[in-house]
Amino acid sequence: MARLAIVKDGIVVNVIEADSSDAYAGDGTIVSGELCGGVGWSYDGRAFSPPPSPPAAPQPIIPGDIFLDRLTDAEYANVMARAEARDASGMLVDASLARWIEMLRMRGMLDVAGSTAQKAKAGLIARGVFTPERADIVFAPR
Repeated sequence: MARLAIVKDGIVVNVIEADSSDAYAGDGTIVSGELCGGVGWSYDGRAFSPPPSPPAAPQPIIPGDIFLDRLTDAEYANVMARAEARDASGMLVDASLARWIEMLRMRGMLDVAGSTAQKAKAGLIARGVFTPERADIVFAPR
């Protein structure tokens, strides 16, 4: 049994095993060989090449400086003012936002897909610091 690639427009669309190329009467060019690749491989008339690798998934962890560079000066000032705001008794008004800012500073990075960042994102949208569209940009993976 021979391994045969069925090629259409320079792309392998199927790989079959048959005694000879005469066994296939369908559409496409038959190319035989041990190294005939697989479905999706390209064929240039001489050799097979694997398909390109899929693009890497965006990484949800970004350095803190890159995250902060995404903020305008006004946005940064607004975020910091809200994180540091205290009520009349001296208690932080938004302790969760302050805790998130402190974690960003300590770790030097941000997992934008993590629950803490997603809560901060939702809170900043709810407080009118960001529109949902702007928050998606600021909190985007790389």
